[in-house]
Amino acid sequence: MPFKNLSVGANLNYYFGMLNRNTEVVFLGAADFYNMQQYKSLRVSDFSFDFGAQATIPLQNRNKLILGAVFENNPKYNARYSDITQKNLGSGSAVDQDTLFYAAEAKGIVEFPYTYGFGISYVKENKLEINADYYHQSWSDSKFLGSKSNFLTDLNKFALGAEWIPDKFSIKSYTSRIAYRAGLKYEQTYLVFNDQQINDFGITFGVGLPLYRSKSTINVAAELGRKGTKDNNLVLENYFRLNLMVNLYDMWFIKRRFD
Repeated sequence: MPFKNLSVGANLNYYFGMLNRNTEVVFLGAADFYNMQQYKSLRVSDFSFDFGAQATIPLQNRNKLILGAVFENNPKYNARYSDITQKNLGSGSAVDQDTLFYAAEAKGIVEFPYTYGFGISYVKENKLEINADYYHQSWSDSKFLGSKSNFLTDLNKFALGAEWIPDKFSIKSYTSRIAYRAGLKYEQTYLVFNDQQINDFGITFGVGLPLYRSKSTINVAAELGRKGTKDNNLVLENYFRLNLMVNLYDMWFIKRRFD
């Protein structure tokens, strides 16, 4: 917190792992056609940073307005890739095989998108919270081993949500201590097929169930959504998700007066 009511931070990320993609074209029962085989692998291991800032504006009656922003500047990851493409024609015990392309552990760069997002929250302490967020990723500018993808476009995501607690400190009514939540989202995803961007819309409902004599909660949420379209011979998907999360809370590092 370099200044009062202002917080800044950063995350150090380490990405690693391997992607394998194997493709084979086989002509069954045809002895005079060459079968094609392609085996690709991509191994990534590198660091990146993302940054964030949050400002709190105090209002009357202990209410507050919170502004937040996140940023990641077009991270580039070192990668190694291998590619072997071959054709073969089998006749009895004899195999006629020819390697068309071969690259073993060649060096390359995977360039991820420029990312930013910001949000605003209105908080009425222990009673009400309303949030609105916007998030953007410029996938159309990302490059994989020096080439852009024809199936990627910019991602834009809009979200709105609210939480309401009737009486957080009620000792008579358990239902008054429950956090009731609802939200909606609209996402223009980074996928594009047949010149059609794939969009996703969803609504969510949930509750935060407090545990007896504890600040821990059990959070249950249901999401209904629709993704895609039937235009241009594409697929429309209706989905339902049920999420369960347990938030455990405990008091640490307390120096007791009496043991």
